[in-house]
Amino acid sequence: MSLEVLELDLELLRSWYRRRPSDAYKNQAGHVAIFAGSLGYTGAAALAAEAALSAGAGLVSLHVDAGIYAILATRCPPEIMVHSLPDDFTVTTLSTVLADVFAFGPGIGGSPSEAYLEWLQCESRSVVVDADGLNLMARHLDKRSSIAKAGPRVLTPHPGELARLFPEEAQLARRGERAEAITEAFPLTLLFKGEKTLITQRGEPTRMNTTGNPGMATGGMGDVLTGIIVALLAQGYEPNRAACLGAWLVARAADHAIESGLATHETLRPTTVIQQLAIGFRELGA
Repeated sequence: MSLEVLELDLELLRSWYRRRPSDAYKNQAGHVAIFAGSLGYTGAAALAAEAALSAGAGLVSLHVDAGIYAILATRCPPEIMVHSLPDDFTVTTLSTVLADVFAFGPGIGGSPSEAYLEWLQCESRSVVVDADGLNLMARHLDKRSSIAKAGPRVLTPHPGELARLFPEEAQLARRGERAEAITEAFPLTLLFKGEKTLITQRGEPTRMNTTGNPGMATGGMGDVLTGIIVALLAQGYEPNRAACLGAWLVARAADHAIESGLATHETLRPTTVIQQLAIGFRELGA
C-alpha cells in the first residue's frame, strides 16, 4: 500500500469533467434505477432520486415496495418515474429492471428482501451501495467478494458502517490505511465518509476531499451523495472519478449554501444542497 493521500483539487476535477455535446439526448445521459425506501424512510428514496435527477441523469427510475408506492409517486417530482415492486419480487425481478446503472440502499430498511443480496452477487452493471445496503452486506461478510467481483461497485460507508462491513481493516489506526487495505482486498471503489472524505480503488491513488462543512452532519446528505454518484456513472464517468466528483460536488454545494447566506451550519438541509448543485457544475465547466 502506498499510503499516499492526495487532495482533490479543482483543476484535476475540471480535467475530468465532460461538457455535454450540443446534440445530446436523454439516452446518452444514462438511465438510473434506484432501489430505496421503506415505511418511515421514504425521504431517503426521494432525496437520492432527486439528487440523481439534478446531477444530470437522463432518466431516473425509483423502484419501491408496494406499501410506499403511493407516497413516493405523489411526493417525487414528475420527472422521476416511480415503480412498485411486487410483494413477492425475486432476483429475476431485479435483474430485468431496465437501467444503465443502479443505486441500492437509502432507506431500504433493516430487513430488506434477501433477493437484493442475490441480485448484488449477479448484477454485472454498476451499483452504488449505501446505508442499509451496506448493512445488508455486513450481515453476510462471506458474500463481499462475490458482490465486488460481479460488476463495478461503489461503496459509500461512514465509519460505523465501515467497521461493520470490514471489521479487520477497521482495526488499522489511520483512515487512509483502512481505505487502502479494503480496496487491496476487494475490487471495488470505496468512498469513506468523514470530515475529509477519502476515495480510493486498487491501482488509483487515494484522494481526499477537503471541501464541506459541519452543516452536512444531518440525515439525508448521504442519500444526496448516492444520487449524485449514480448520475455521474450513468453519464459515463468511471467509478473512481464519479466518486471523487460526487464527493466534491455535494460538499461544494453545501459550502455555497453557507457562503451565500442561504443556510447556517444548523439550518443546512439536503434539499438545499440539491438546489445548489448548479454552482459546482458551473465551476467544473469554467
